[in-house]
Amino acid sequence: MAYREVTMLEVKEVLRLWLAGAGKKPIVAQLGLDVKTVRRYVRAAEECGLTPGPQLLTDEQLAQMIAAVRSPVERPHGETWELCLRERDFIAGQGAPAAGETGRRYPLPTLHRFAVAELDFGRTATTLPVAETIGHSTACS
Repeated sequence: MAYREVTMLEVKEVLRLWLAGAGKKPIVAQLGLDVKTVRRYVRAAEECGLTPGPQLLTDEQLAQMIAAVRSPVERPHGETWELCLRERDFIAGQGAPAAGETGRRYPLPTLHRFAVAELDFGRTATTLPVAETIGHSTACS
């Protein structure tokens, strides 16, 4: 199943309805969001000190709540990641060593995550716009 980005307008609407006293399931039905999404935003609002009732939502509270919801979960890397770190130069220069060279194969998902995170694999170079010269024709006549 594909995930879609929840817009800021939808987040504000979830909070507006919740602050007005609506339950999670009616919010889900009205906005067409997943119940887990609504639950996550309501939980973040509660952690930021908001409670249902008549109150205005400030930009600071909204920013704090969004930051709490979108903060990445830090997980420790496993032993394969550590192996990739030890063999970083070889991976950067030639790709993953064959099984006979290190006695170990790299799982492709781990190798790909390592290459993207540590070696900028797959990232394109920054492009700069080229200014057009007005009034000068470069076409052949």
